[in-house]
Amino acid sequence: MLNNDAFISELLEHNPFLDKDPPRFIRLQHYKYEFSNMGGVDATKGRWWRRRLIGEYMPPVRKEQLEGILNSFGWNRKV
Repeated sequence: MLNNDAFISELLEHNPFLDKDPPRFIRLQHYKYEFSNMGGVDATKGRWWRRRLIGEYMPPVRKEQLEGILNSFGWNRKV
């Protein structure tokens, strides 16, 4: 997403950065997903999942910071 990579864009229903500059920051949030109840109100409206925000997984960081974080875990990747 930080590079407007075509592969990542295909994973998204809508990429707000398509044909624009990519985002300068990225953050990760932790959600817990559960199936909605079969036959329940959510399921009848096509909402098969319920999600609840657990908290922040990673605060907003710049691309350069993210590369350092990944490298510190031994994931030597260019972002």
